[in-house]
Amino acid sequence: MRRYLHCLFVLFVFSSVVGFSQQRDSGGLITGYIRDEESGNVLENVAIFLPFSSIGTSSGADGRFRLSRLPAGRFDLVVQRVGFEQQVIPVSVERSDSLYLDIRLRAKAILVKEVEVLGERAPTLSIQPLFFPRDTTGVICIYGTSNSLPIGILTTDSALYLYALETIVIDSQKYLRFWMLYKNSSASEYEFDPMKRLTLRMISKKGSDRIIHPDPPSRIVSKVDRNDAIASISETIKRDLESLAKKQTMHTYEESVFKMLLILRQLRPRRSYEPQQFAPAEEGSLSSSMYHTFISSVNVGILNSYRVFPENSLNGYAYFPFPGMQWKTSGTAFAESMNYTYMLSITTPTGVKTIEFIPR
Repeated sequence: MRRYLHCLFVLFVFSSVVGFSQQRDSGGLITGYIRDEESGNVLENVAIFLPFSSIGTSSGADGRFRLSRLPAGRFDLVVQRVGFEQQVIPVSVERSDSLYLDIRLRAKAILVKEVEVLGERAPTLSIQPLFFPRDTTGVICIYGTSNSLPIGILTTDSALYLYALETIVIDSQKYLRFWMLYKNSSASEYEFDPMKRLTLRMISKKGSDRIIHPDPPSRIVSKVDRNDAIASISETIKRDLESLAKKQTMHTYEESVFKMLLILRQLRPRRSYEPQQFAPAEEGSLSSSMYHTFISSVNVGILNSYRVFPENSLNGYAYFPFPGMQWKTSGTAFAESMNYTYMLSITTPTGVKTIEFIPR
């Protein structure tokens, strides 16, 4: 009888440990529906993500979404779609929590501004469209704040690429502006030429597609001031990468403080605790590594032909002319860009890598 009870006790302890381990590894889960507040219809292709992290998804055709493997803590869940007001939902997740959210988005008016064209008028978006790189093998999308660009990361055997896609209008010409940071991690030099290395394929909702190439750098230089391009990169990309690195540093610090409190005081972490601000860590995290790669890179503003030496990096813009009507417009957004998905091909030292951008 003792042996039998002893076996039951061991089995119970083992099951508890395994269950706890599975809960710890699986993390929190958030599921739910997203609907139009006025009509009640479900909304697809809504971006749901945690800012300054790679945790994000989008709603399906039935309006459902699912975020899994969430770490424990308090977060601001961002919900946004072009044409609707953004929602920021505070959530508190325990390691084994399973939360359900029924989210209603309110339609946002798109301002239409009269512009003089050759017999036509075109709407100007009141918000900037966002193009999210789709997560695949070797490709990670980092979701930033509502006013920033979604930044992608592509890793290869011999290089690291950071990149983003956005719209811009220059002298009434519509462009898809592609930002890229390239770090040569190989032991040999690499000849980078945007005219040979970059190709953008536009795929319409009807299934037709076309391939476009960057405008020659000499043509872009005549339209865009190089210093303005560098300033634009510093104002957007640098700010986002720095904030991301700070955020991760803060989380690391916060976790270490909580562990110390648990050990010394045997108390649960206090919800009201606010960590202090820190500069980006010099090493140890992916976000810090990205930030320091950025600030140590050669910022050329406009990508041209360059010889990139081992362990060196460069960053700048390539401009893809958007096909179609060349109407005059103000601002940097144009609605037609949302009618396509984009497949960017980069010829790397280890072969051609393809990245898909999904408009939101």
